[in-house]
Amino acid sequence: MEDKKKKQTVSTEETSNGSVSRIKRKRIAVVRAKQERTGILYSDIRKLQSPEDAVAAFGGLFENAGVEHLLAVALTQSGEPVALQVIGIGAVNSCQVAVAEIMKFALLSNCPGVLLMHNHPSGNVLPSKEDEKTTLRVKDAGSLLGIDLVDHVIVGEPGTGYSIEGKRFIQAEKRQDDREGQNPIIRKKGA
Repeated sequence: MEDKKKKQTVSTEETSNGSVSRIKRKRIAVVRAKQERTGILYSDIRKLQSPEDAVAAFGGLFENAGVEHLLAVALTQSGEPVALQVIGIGAVNSCQVAVAEIMKFALLSNCPGVLLMHNHPSGNVLPSKEDEKTTLRVKDAGSLLGIDLVDHVIVGEPGTGYSIEGKRFIQAEKRQDDREGQNPIIRKKGA
């Protein structure tokens, strides 16, 4: 078997005293960051104008989740959702969050606003101290980057939640898809 050595670019450079020295050059990859669409979600709600709209549009994604999930939804200036990403999946009572991942998602979505949603499997939608700290950290990071954290909604029992931004409980209006017993439809890429 042949040893494959990494190619290194070596250049020669003449020094000020006339001697020649060999310099190993560092290779640096040129990359492009992009999002990849992995599925499509259909919703009857075209604009999120309230936390109730958020729970009605996306609350069904948390049904039967035995552990915490954190979703980020990228929003246009007028509140239209254009992309959704699962940022983290945690344990029964916590979910580790990397603020950088939320900001990366928002930047790559090219949207001025982001909505965070996560569930409490216990059904108790009151925010923990960690929920409030995370909200503040995301809000601070977003303000540096020109990204507005529109709200952080905690989802509990179907159709219920809590708006951390509004500091109030949410009871979402039943939508047609709720009455028929269907969750939002997600079609995976290639399906």
